[in-house]
Amino acid sequence: SQAGIDKARAAYEAEKARQAAALERAREAKAKEAEAAAAATGGAATSQPLAGEELEAAKAQSQAGIDKARAAYEAEKARKAAALERAREAKARETEAAAAAAGGATVARP
Repeated sequence: SQAGIDKARAAYEAEKARQAAALERAREAKAKEAEAAAAATGGAATSQPLAGEELEAAKAQSQAGIDKARAAYEAEKARKAAALERAREAKARETEAAAAAAGGATVARP
């Protein structure tokens, strides 16, 4: 039904806003950590470039984080697509039931 679709859309928008707020909080926390690290070392946190194994470890950790975020995004996208499909199917069933009750006419499904 349209109410169900509207409810799903509202839930999606609320979740998107919640995720944006969480991302902003994480960025702020990371910035504070960097400032604390810079203060502890007496300079900028990135004043010394990484070399060799440290650089490779940092790259691997970064790529792992990107992969994890991508997997979470794809899972959420699949979950939302499935919910939308269920809503569409329910709407189609309602339309068919209403048409049957109105006079036995059938509605072609795409």
